[in-house]
Amino acid sequence: MTPKNLDPRDKENYLLFDDIIDLKTAQKEHDHFTSVIKKFTGADKCLELNSLLNDTSKDFNGDLTYPLPNIMFTRDLGVSIGNSMIITWASNKVRNPENIIAKHVIKNHKLFSDCNVYDFHKNHPNLALEGGDFTLINEQVIAIGISERTSKVSVEAITPFLHENGIKYIMCFNMPEERRFMHLDTVFSVIKSDEAIVYPPFFEAGNSQELDVDIITTSKSGPFSKETLRASSAFKELNINFNLIECGGSDPAMQDREQWTDGANAFCLAPGIIVLYDRNPSTLHELEKHGYKKISANDFLVLDNFDRSKKTVITIESGELSRGRGGPRCMTMPINRIK
Repeated sequence: MTPKNLDPRDKENYLLFDDIIDLKTAQKEHDHFTSVIKKFTGADKCLELNSLLNDTSKDFNGDLTYPLPNIMFTRDLGVSIGNSMIITWASNKVRNPENIIAKHVIKNHKLFSDCNVYDFHKNHPNLALEGGDFTLINEQVIAIGISERTSKVSVEAITPFLHENGIKYIMCFNMPEERRFMHLDTVFSVIKSDEAIVYPPFFEAGNSQELDVDIITTSKSGPFSKETLRASSAFKELNINFNLIECGGSDPAMQDREQWTDGANAFCLAPGIIVLYDRNPSTLHELEKHGYKKISANDFLVLDNFDRSKKTVITIESGELSRGRGGPRCMTMPINRIK
């Protein structure tokens, strides 16, 4: 990667990064992150994309001549809903080779042999949607960001498929089309059935930045009806009671700063047990105020008996990983969760 890869005006060479990262340090940080997941789930349940690719017969080395630094953000490559999987398609062509790799793995690996697969690009070749804009609220409700990466037309296109898979309501959060808010999970992460981390200005009643939310009732033929509400009241409309924890705390400057460094992008290992970047102290303090025990990845990895009954935030080092504009949630794609 060179400086020319950092300029969004250079359409041919732009790689969606904001800075040149130190590769060895980033790899070390990522290895540390995967070690946390493996310790919690068991190594056999933390699957590396390279390993899945090696299990299939396809060799992409001769086909891919362009670097793929964003492939570490696997969340964007698919959306898992029950026993179904949506293969996504990125809005920026620099990420489309990742979509092709993910499509090959999902369609050919035995892990997905019983999965109901929906190939979005095959069905809608002129549209795009990305996994970072999708958040399952419960078995009947899904939240989707209408962002610079996912359009309303794309959401309408998959509404029948979502309906077939038990989704009754789609909450469409109308996001500003700005890079710092590229996906819904940059401002909203569910961390427990009744808790979420949010970027406060988008969810505060009366705030000039409060988001509009379109609540779509699904049907087998597409959107059945739509109601538009403000973000502060949208969850209650669907009888969802969320305790919203402030990314950055109450200080507007820290809210902006820590949203930029992925303070609202938490990976949920289990309800109330999350992984977050260590560089977001105000967000971590808010979590502690809401009953979360903070523990570093180093300390977690040497624990003999981790108490899964207590709310916990595990912090990982992030000096280099955060330069790629993605957090712990971005770097994971859950395939299946145990109820």
